[in-house]
Amino acid sequence: MSLPGILFDLDGTLLDTAPDLLAATNCVLELIGYPEQTLANIRHYAGDGARAMVNAGMKNTLSDEEWRRLSPIFRDYYFRHAHEHTTLFPGAQEVLETFNAQKRPWGIVTNKPVELTQPLLPKFPILNTGLGIVCGDTLPVAKPHPEPLWYLLDKHKLSREHWTFVGDHLRDIQAGVKAGMRTIVARYGYIPRHENIFTWGADAYIDDIIQLLM
Repeated sequence: MSLPGILFDLDGTLLDTAPDLLAATNCVLELIGYPEQTLANIRHYAGDGARAMVNAGMKNTLSDEEWRRLSPIFRDYYFRHAHEHTTLFPGAQEVLETFNAQKRPWGIVTNKPVELTQPLLPKFPILNTGLGIVCGDTLPVAKPHPEPLWYLLDKHKLSREHWTFVGDHLRDIQAGVKAGMRTIVARYGYIPRHENIFTWGADAYIDDIIQLLM
């Protein structure tokens, strides 16, 4: 491996998926009689997934039983509309193209399930040019467990040493640390309000993905 490799989280790190997650959330909220949410109000919940976004819109009253009923509705809507407003974060295309030109290995490790990840890929072909994508249900465990990070490297028979993991959630940093990787917080992502990212134990912080080229 000529250059140190980098693994990325997906939502909130490479892709800005919050607008489409918001649309799916509002579909559910409208169905059960709650007011629609704005992106400004709900964006910072996106990193914690669909349930967290719906629960926020319901003022933290979502029960396990109700989520079992509403989850398929959310997933169906998101599956059908996942690519409509989602974009790569500014600079992500350039960063990944540069890594490819440098023959620098990179890959994606997300907790997003396969069925919700696959619809996004045809719109963003650059995401298919790395080592691959490990989804939240690819293995029996997901982040913050380190195994999904190791799985991608082991699959390509790459050394587990000298890797960096970039993400916007505590579980990303925890997974990277447990995997023995250098970790970087993407501060432009979906970090919850009032979260003190400096307690996460990361090695570095970026406000723009393009900083990875500096």
